[in-house]
Amino acid sequence: MNRSKQRGTAAETAVTRWVRVNGFPHADRQPLRGNRDAGDIALAPGIVLEVKSHALAATGQPAPGQLALWMAQAEAERLNAGAAHCPLVVRRAGTTDVGRWWAYLTAGTFASLVGAPEGGLRHPGLPVCLFVAHAVGLLRDGGYGQPIEQDAPPDEPPKPVRRRVVSTDALFDAEVAFRCFIQDHLSEATR
Repeated sequence: MNRSKQRGTAAETAVTRWVRVNGFPHADRQPLRGNRDAGDIALAPGIVLEVKSHALAATGQPAPGQLALWMAQAEAERLNAGAAHCPLVVRRAGTTDVGRWWAYLTAGTFASLVGAPEGGLRHPGLPVCLFVAHAVGLLRDGGYGQPIEQDAPPDEPPKPVRRRVVSTDALFDAEVAFRCFIQDHLSEATR
């Protein structure tokens, strides 16, 4: 296995372990299917994750062109999986805490998870960046996964992972900010 593949596998394994102890105990890495790939991790029915291990994403974001390619890949894999959502998770160099890695959702996905009107967005495919911990909290609040108190299945206990519990204040702040964003970006037809 080449070095790039090893990094990708390690990142997918780390994400799988983290989400299992953070409300998605049945998360499972998916096999490669060539051009019919259906995401790297089946998180829950209707949710798959695409995971990238990007060495240059320490504190900044991937280059816009790279992010656009990855978002397009996540969308193709969402369609292949027949899933409602496929967040893109990008490993940040310098931290092993998966909860502090980047998660990208489309503005349309974010809108649907916070209960905002998705139909009025001018750019529903625009990427919205959050920490993985916040994105997972939004998915749980959106009805996916289980309460965080649930443990991973007993047949495969996760290795010790530092838990990141999303504070309600952080989610509220994100929701308020996004509602403001939605109001500013609604199409003229819906005003």
